[in-house]
Amino acid sequence: MLAFIRSLGLTTIAVLHDLNLAALFCDRIVVMQSARLVADGLPEDVLTARLLLDVFGTEAEVVRHERTGRPSVSYIRAAAVEQA
Repeated sequence: MLAFIRSLGLTTIAVLHDLNLAALFCDRIVVMQSARLVADGLPEDVLTARLLLDVFGTEAEVVRHERTGRPSVSYIRAAAVEQA
């Protein structure tokens, strides 16, 4: 479905929670946290290990996919939650 929508050449706004799909099909990604804009830009600029840790509390590795050239996210683990 995302490939078909992209092939139409129309400006489209989509809400995706799968970051790998967003990286593959979106020209621009906006990341929000608690109704606040955290990042906005090209997938390769926005999807970073630091952002994923800061926003989602998830340790991840972000690499350039060898076939697509787009960012690819591999989740490692949830960051340890500090106890008060």
